[in-house]
Amino acid sequence: MTEAQILEDIKRSVGNGDLENAWKLLNKLLDSDVKFKNLEEEALPLQAQFNKAKRDEIQGLLSDDKIRLNFNTATQQLLYLVGKVERGELEAAAYSEIGKGSKNAPKWLYPVMGLALVGVVALVWFFFVKTKQEPEIPITSSNCPQFEMPESFNILLLPFRALNENNLKPHIAISERLSILKDQFQINCGIKFYNLDEDNPNAYPATGDEAGAIGAGCAAKLIIWGTAEQTPNNAIIQTRYRFLNLGEKLELTKIAAASASEIDTVTTISSITTEGLLTENIEESIKLIFGLVAHESGKSEVAIDMLEQFSTEDSSTVLLKGMVLAEEYLNTDQQEKAIESYNQVIEWHPNYGLARNNRGMLYYAKARYAEAASDLDVALKHDSLNTLLWQSQADAYFKTEQYTKAKENLLRLQQIKPELRSQANEQLRVIDKKIAEEEEVKNQAEKRLIANPNDVKAMELKATSSVKLAEFQDAVSSSEAILRRDPDNANAFAQLIITYHTQGNMDKVDETVKRANAAGVKTESLNQLLPFKINNLPIISKVKLID
Repeated sequence: MTEAQILEDIKRSVGNGDLENAWKLLNKLLDSDVKFKNLEEEALPLQAQFNKAKRDEIQGLLSDDKIRLNFNTATQQLLYLVGKVERGELEAAAYSEIGKGSKNAPKWLYPVMGLALVGVVALVWFFFVKTKQEPEIPITSSNCPQFEMPESFNILLLPFRALNENNLKPHIAISERLSILKDQFQINCGIKFYNLDEDNPNAYPATGDEAGAIGAGCAAKLIIWGTAEQTPNNAIIQTRYRFLNLGEKLELTKIAAASASEIDTVTTISSITTEGLLTENIEESIKLIFGLVAHESGKSEVAIDMLEQFSTEDSSTVLLKGMVLAEEYLNTDQQEKAIESYNQVIEWHPNYGLARNNRGMLYYAKARYAEAASDLDVALKHDSLNTLLWQSQADAYFKTEQYTKAKENLLRLQQIKPELRSQANEQLRVIDKKIAEEEEVKNQAEKRLIANPNDVKAMELKATSSVKLAEFQDAVSSSEAILRRDPDNANAFAQLIITYHTQGNMDKVDETVKRANAAGVKTESLNQLLPFKINNLPIISKVKLID
């Protein structure tokens, strides 16, 4: 299907009032080509707003007028993105621009918006008028069980499909274990089996969408299904799950600002899907699934208990567990533990933008500025128009005396948001003075080295100033020259570590720490010279550091 055909399908869905399908089509389009990367990032918080509006509608949390307004806004935001795709405007925009009129708006936009508003009104009428007249919503399939409390976080279990002749019934074990946990932790949910013809292979869902349709038709919020196979040595159980009320991607917290006293957060759509495949044993799979149920039920302590016990070596599951666990630590004001959870995620997924954003902002709040700057560098590759990240990283660079890097950030900030030019200029005047001072120090050191090429103190001055000026090649060459003459020079090792850390080359950081240890340089000596503690770096190898 061509891009134009997909756009037409999106507009048709909007015209029919089917915003959910329109967002689904748009997400697939934006995910199909790297040229849409910026728009894809821009779309994430907008769809999060739509999903929230949808949940508020179903749960009856807002007035009719407020819900209508939220859906109107969601429609306008979606059409705004579609218009940008059609016009080839592939750069993300500040959120304040979204929803404003445009002289370049496509001709179809206005009548389609009118049709969409009619569709939204129809949806509101269906949920708030028709359902009030008919409070009993009939189950669409005779195979569905009757949940005692339809509004609860109900779980539907399908019989696991036997891939060979065996008597394995993992769905029964899952049901029994979930029921025990539900009662133990007082989670408001029902757990029921779907009436499926186990002798008919065609009765089993072939895809996640088919399973999702079964679960939705039975008014469940989570459906679990899978396969079971008995081999001569063991049983192979594959457990699949799908959350039905969360959209296609999991909503998670994004730290939008941080200070020493508090952090501010917003909701964003992550890249983590709400459907998964687990190959762990049943007991381990249940810990994850029930942890996610507790998370979605607002039971933070239960979610933490379950997820802390869950262990996995699957990369995508590590990401899911780590991000949700970190979320719950944030919810319960356990920021150090949140950092530990992000450490585990980043160890497996070093370029995951949301984890880097959140860990970086937590580091910033705790005055761990060098580590914050490193994380925010990765976060900015995923969120390049985020002025808060540029400002926070500039401040982190300044506080660790990375003056040239701080200046680069502020100049970029001025380009993105010209209204901040005056404020940035004040900071730039301070930074330019610092840069001039370091350039003079470096110049004087170079003059001393011309007179005496073996002047180690002059080499140290040159290496230190080169780091502050982001002249990293000079920093490395000067530091290595020192170590050839003075193999246990702690300052030379420190400047190498700072250089590689600033460049994001963690393998070289690790290698340099090992070299320093082998040369007999004590860890405490290095820590006194670094803007961070070596022991706090999650990338450092597990060799015994010299204390």
